[in-house]
Amino acid sequence: MSHFYGRIKGSRGEATRCGTKSSGLTVSANGWNIGASITLSYDDETGLDTIRIIINKGSNDSSAIEIIERNEGNTQKGE
Repeated sequence: MSHFYGRIKGSRGEATRCGTKSSGLTVSANGWNIGASITLSYDDETGLDTIRIIINKGSNDSSAIEIIERNEGNTQKGE
């Protein structure tokens, strides 16, 4: 059974993917100069889902601009 669910839509239609607690789910989308990667994962130690969002410089330069990480309790991971 899926723990995470992702959807993407573009010029070739829509696609969906499922992720389990053990696999997680990673999604990325890039323009030439800006993009983002989102990872959903389950933390066995806390029992909470975590989201990590990386805003990057896109396909031209994939280095991170900003990283945001929160758990489902809406706190920064590590707090």
